[in-house]
This record gives sequence, C-alpha cells and structure tokens, in this order.
Amino acid sequence: MTSGSQVRPVLIEQPVLIAPWKYQPKSAEIADLIFRAEKHPLGTEFLHEGALDAVSAIFEAHAFVVEQAREHLSAEQSSLLDRPEDLPTP
Repeated sequence: MTSGSQVRPVLIEQPVLIAPWKYQPKSAEIADLIFRAEKHPLGTEFLHEGALDAVSAIFEAHAFVVEQAREHLSAEQSSLLDRPEDLPTP
C-alpha cells in the first residue's frame, strides 16, 4: 500500500444469530452448498450421507450449513415420494 492511499471498509453480511451459541445459516448459503455438491464428483449423496466433519471439510462449509442442507434434501426427497405419480408401479 502506498502512503496516502486509503483503506475502504468492506461491508460483510453478518449471519443471523437466534441465540449466542446457535448459528443460523442463510438460505443462500444452503442453496450454494447444495449447488456445489451437485457439481462435485462426490455429489449430493455425500452431502446427505457423509460424515459431518468430512462434508464440512470437503465443501468448506460450517457444520450448521451442512445440517440445514441435509434437512432441505430430506424434505425435498420426501415431498417427491409423497406424490403418487412418483411411486413405483407394481
């Protein structure tokens, strides 16, 4: 940095805290993680079923984001299975 140049502050979006100890991921973080998992060779199955610490490390995501993404994937899968047209025919 040269003398006389100014450092401009950067506004960083702060996570929402529902309690001092409980980090609440933003929906954009969850969507981004699922998107990255879809593009990753290990896929969304690894995101959903892999060891929490391994998934967090591979995707460089907070464990709470991984848990929320897993809940989203589970809800998405169960809603697909709830539709009769998606059930296997005998």
